Amino acid sequence: MVFYTISQLQILDLSNNNLTYLSSKLFAKKDSLTDLILSNNKLTGSVLPALRGLSNLKYLYLSNNRISTLPPLPFESFPLLHKVTLSNNSLSVLPDDLLKGLHQLAVLDLSGNSIAQLPKEVFPNNSSLQYLHMDRNMFSEMPMLAGLQNVLELTLCCSRIQHWPSEVTVSHLESLETLDLSRNLIVNLELNTLKYNTKLKNVLLTNNPICVNMTLSVVMPLKCIN
Repeated sequence: MVFYTISQLQILDLSNNNLTYLSSKLFAKKDSLTDLILSNNKLTGSVLPALRGLSNLKYLYLSNNRISTLPPLPFESFPLLHKVTLSNNSLSVLPDDLLKGLHQLAVLDLSGNSIAQLPKEVFPNNSSLQYLHMDRNMFSEMPMLAGLQNVLELTLCCSRIQHWPSEVTVSHLESLETLDLSRNLIVNLELNTLKYNTKLKNVLLTNNPICVNMTLSVVMPLKCIN
Protein backbone atom coordinates (compact mmCIF):
# COMPACT_ATOMS: atom_id res chain seq x y z
CA MET A 1 0.00 0.00 0.00
CA VAL A 2 1.07 3.55 -0.71
CA PHE A 3 1.47 4.58 2.93
CA TYR A 4 4.44 2.23 3.36
CA THR A 5 6.65 5.15 2.34
CA ILE A 6 5.11 7.69 4.73
CA SER A 7 7.45 7.59 7.68
CA GLN A 8 5.59 10.07 9.91
CA LEU A 9 2.03 8.88 9.25
CA GLN A 10 -0.26 9.87 12.14
CA ILE A 11 -3.83 9.26 10.93
CA LEU A 12 -4.93 6.34 8.76
CA ASP A 13 -8.54 5.80 7.67
CA LEU A 14 -9.28 2.41 6.11
CA SER A 15 -13.00 2.44 6.85
CA ASN A 16 -15.72 1.30 4.44
CA ASN A 17 -13.64 -1.22 2.57
CA ASN A 18 -14.08 -4.99 2.47
CA LEU A 19 -11.07 -5.77 4.61
CA THR A 20 -11.14 -9.23 6.17
CA TYR A 21 -7.49 -9.47 7.22
CA LEU A 22 -4.56 -7.20 7.98
CA SER A 23 -0.94 -8.31 7.89
CA SER A 24 1.37 -7.19 10.68
CA LYS A 25 3.78 -6.08 7.95
CA LEU A 26 1.27 -3.41 7.00
CA PHE A 27 2.09 -1.44 10.15
CA ALA A 28 5.80 -2.18 10.42
CA LYS A 29 7.73 0.92 11.47
CA LYS A 30 4.54 2.94 11.79
CA ASP A 31 4.90 3.80 15.48
CA SER A 32 4.06 7.44 14.66
CA LEU A 33 0.42 6.44 14.04
CA THR A 34 -2.01 7.89 16.61
CA ASP A 35 -5.41 7.42 14.91
CA LEU A 36 -6.48 4.21 13.16
CA ILE A 37 -9.96 3.96 11.66
CA LEU A 38 -11.00 0.46 10.62
CA SER A 39 -14.77 0.82 10.89
CA ASN A 40 -17.23 -0.75 8.44
CA ASN A 41 -15.12 -3.65 7.26
CA LYS A 42 -15.30 -7.43 7.74
CA LEU A 43 -12.55 -7.79 10.31
CA THR A 44 -12.52 -10.27 13.20
CA GLY A 45 -10.73 -10.20 16.55
CA SER A 46 -7.61 -11.55 14.86
CA VAL A 47 -6.91 -8.04 13.60
CA LEU A 48 -5.56 -6.90 16.98
CA PRO A 49 -2.30 -8.90 17.00
CA ALA A 50 -1.51 -7.37 13.60
CA LEU A 51 -1.52 -3.91 15.20
CA ARG A 52 0.94 -4.60 18.00
CA GLY A 53 3.66 -2.35 16.65
CA LEU A 54 1.50 0.76 17.01
CA SER A 55 2.75 1.73 20.46
CA ASN A 56 1.65 5.39 20.16
CA LEU A 57 -1.91 4.67 19.08
CA LYS A 58 -4.49 6.88 20.85
CA TYR A 59 -7.70 6.38 18.87
CA LEU A 60 -8.82 2.99 17.57
CA TYR A 61 -12.10 2.60 15.69
CA LEU A 62 -13.30 -0.97 15.09
CA SER A 63 -17.06 -0.45 14.90
CA ASN A 64 -19.24 -2.28 12.36
CA ASN A 65 -17.02 -5.29 11.80
CA ARG A 66 -17.40 -9.02 12.50
CA ILE A 67 -15.58 -9.24 15.81
CA SER A 68 -17.09 -12.01 17.94
CA THR A 69 -14.18 -12.68 20.30
CA LEU A 70 -11.18 -10.77 21.58
CA PRO A 71 -7.79 -12.28 22.39
CA PRO A 72 -6.37 -12.12 25.94
CA LEU A 73 -4.91 -8.72 26.79
CA PRO A 74 -6.34 -7.32 23.55
CA PHE A 75 -5.06 -3.76 23.98
CA GLU A 76 -1.92 -4.34 26.04
CA SER A 77 0.30 -3.13 23.20
CA PHE A 78 -1.38 0.28 23.09
CA PRO A 79 -0.76 1.92 26.49
CA LEU A 80 -1.62 5.42 25.22
CA LEU A 81 -5.12 4.56 23.99
CA HIS A 82 -7.64 7.30 24.75
CA LYS A 83 -10.64 5.99 22.82
CA VAL A 84 -11.75 2.55 21.58
CA THR A 85 -14.93 1.85 19.63
CA LEU A 86 -16.16 -1.73 19.26
CA SER A 87 -19.79 -0.92 18.56
CA ASN A 88 -21.93 -3.01 16.21
CA ASN A 89 -19.93 -6.20 16.31
CA SER A 90 -20.87 -9.68 17.56
CA LEU A 91 -19.24 -9.72 20.98
CA SER A 92 -20.99 -11.79 23.64
CA VAL A 93 -18.13 -12.31 26.10
CA LEU A 94 -15.37 -9.92 27.13
CA PRO A 95 -11.97 -11.01 28.44
CA ASP A 96 -11.25 -10.31 32.12
CA ASP A 97 -8.18 -8.32 31.12
CA LEU A 98 -9.94 -6.19 28.51
CA LEU A 99 -8.52 -2.89 29.79
CA LYS A 100 -5.35 -4.07 31.48
CA GLY A 101 -2.56 -1.55 31.02
CA LEU A 102 -4.84 1.17 29.63
CA HIS A 103 -4.27 3.95 32.14
CA GLN A 104 -5.29 6.76 29.78
CA LEU A 105 -8.44 5.28 28.24
CA ALA A 106 -11.31 7.76 28.55
CA VAL A 107 -13.91 6.49 26.05
CA LEU A 108 -15.08 2.92 25.44
CA ASP A 109 -17.99 2.09 23.12
CA LEU A 110 -19.36 -1.46 23.32
CA SER A 111 -22.80 -0.64 21.94
CA GLY A 112 -24.63 -2.92 19.54
CA ASN A 113 -23.20 -6.26 20.63
CA SER A 114 -24.69 -9.33 22.35
CA ILE A 115 -23.15 -8.89 25.80
CA ALA A 116 -25.33 -10.28 28.60
CA GLN A 117 -22.93 -9.91 31.51
CA LEU A 118 -19.52 -8.49 32.32
CA PRO A 119 -16.54 -10.18 33.96
CA LYS A 120 -16.41 -9.23 37.64
CA GLU A 121 -13.18 -7.25 37.41
CA VAL A 122 -13.24 -6.12 33.79
CA PHE A 123 -12.75 -2.48 34.82
CA PRO A 124 -9.58 -1.98 36.91
CA ASN A 125 -9.76 0.08 40.09
CA ASN A 126 -9.22 3.80 39.56
CA SER A 127 -9.93 3.34 35.88
CA SER A 128 -9.44 6.49 33.81
CA LEU A 129 -12.62 5.69 31.89
CA GLN A 130 -15.03 8.65 31.68
CA TYR A 131 -17.50 7.65 28.95
CA LEU A 132 -18.84 4.10 28.75
CA HIS A 133 -21.42 3.24 26.09
CA MET A 134 -23.08 -0.19 26.24
CA ASP A 135 -26.38 0.49 24.48
CA ARG A 136 -28.15 -2.25 22.52
CA ASN A 137 -26.81 -5.25 24.37
CA MET A 138 -28.58 -8.09 26.20
CA PHE A 139 -28.39 -7.24 29.90
CA SER A 140 -31.41 -8.16 32.02
CA GLU A 141 -30.16 -5.92 34.81
CA MET A 142 -27.61 -3.18 35.11
CA PRO A 143 -24.19 -4.85 35.36
CA MET A 144 -21.78 -4.39 38.25
CA LEU A 145 -19.28 -1.71 37.29
CA ALA A 146 -16.67 -1.83 40.03
CA GLY A 147 -13.65 0.35 39.36
CA LEU A 148 -15.42 3.16 37.52
CA GLN A 149 -15.05 5.93 40.08
CA ASN A 150 -14.26 8.43 37.32
CA VAL A 151 -16.99 7.62 34.82
CA LEU A 152 -19.07 10.68 33.87
CA GLU A 153 -21.49 9.19 31.36
CA LEU A 154 -22.95 5.69 31.33
CA THR A 155 -25.37 4.67 28.59
CA LEU A 156 -27.33 1.40 28.58
CA CYS A 157 -30.16 2.30 26.23
CA CYS A 158 -32.05 -0.53 24.48
CA SER A 159 -30.38 -3.28 26.51
CA ARG A 160 -33.40 -5.28 27.77
CA ILE A 161 -32.80 -4.20 31.37
CA GLN A 162 -35.78 -5.20 33.52
CA HIS A 163 -34.72 -4.06 36.97
CA TRP A 164 -33.81 -0.68 38.41
CA PRO A 165 -30.15 -0.71 39.54
CA SER A 166 -29.52 -1.56 43.17
CA GLU A 167 -27.62 0.77 45.47
CA VAL A 168 -24.60 -1.53 45.51
CA THR A 169 -24.48 -1.32 41.70
CA VAL A 170 -24.35 2.47 41.41
CA SER A 171 -23.23 3.95 44.74
CA HIS A 172 -19.51 3.77 43.87
CA LEU A 173 -20.01 5.70 40.61
CA GLU A 174 -19.19 8.87 42.48
CA SER A 175 -18.40 11.02 39.41
CA LEU A 176 -21.45 9.98 37.38
CA GLU A 177 -23.29 12.89 35.72
CA THR A 178 -25.42 11.17 33.08
CA LEU A 179 -27.19 7.80 33.28
CA ASP A 180 -29.14 6.64 30.23
CA LEU A 181 -31.50 3.70 30.79
CA SER A 182 -34.00 4.65 28.11
CA ARG A 183 -35.79 2.09 25.93
CA ASN A 184 -35.49 -0.77 28.39
CA LEU A 185 -38.06 -2.87 30.29
CA ILE A 186 -37.94 -1.15 33.68
CA VAL A 187 -41.27 -1.13 35.54
CA ASN A 188 -40.44 -0.03 39.08
CA LEU A 189 -38.27 2.91 40.11
CA GLU A 190 -36.36 3.20 43.36
CA LEU A 191 -34.63 6.53 42.94
CA ASN A 192 -33.41 6.41 46.52
CA THR A 193 -30.64 4.11 45.29
CA LEU A 194 -29.07 7.17 43.63
CA LYS A 195 -28.66 9.11 46.86
CA TYR A 196 -24.88 8.67 46.86
CA ASN A 197 -24.50 9.84 43.26
CA THR A 198 -24.30 13.47 44.27
CA LYS A 199 -22.95 14.69 40.91
CA LEU A 200 -25.73 13.11 38.88
CA LYS A 201 -27.42 15.66 36.60
CA ASN A 202 -29.26 13.67 33.93
CA VAL A 203 -31.25 10.44 34.16
CA LEU A 204 -32.85 9.26 30.92
CA LEU A 205 -35.75 6.82 31.31
CA THR A 206 -37.85 7.39 28.20
CA ASN A 207 -39.72 4.45 26.68
CA ASN A 208 -39.79 2.14 29.70
CA PRO A 209 -43.05 0.55 30.97
CA ILE A 210 -42.83 2.48 34.25
CA CYS A 211 -46.09 2.20 36.17
CA VAL A 212 -45.40 3.62 39.63
CA ASN A 213 -45.38 7.09 41.13
CA MET A 214 -42.05 8.44 42.27
CA THR A 215 -40.58 11.25 44.28
CA LEU A 216 -37.53 13.20 43.13
CA SER A 217 -36.59 14.66 46.49
CA VAL A 218 -33.93 12.07 47.17
CA VAL A 219 -32.09 12.66 43.92
CA MET A 220 -31.96 16.43 43.77
CA PRO A 221 -30.13 18.36 42.36
CA LEU A 222 -30.92 16.42 39.18
CA LYS A 223 -31.14 18.82 36.25
CA CYS A 224 -32.98 16.42 33.98
CA ILE A 225 -35.01 13.29 34.41
CA ASN A 226 -36.63 12.12 31.24
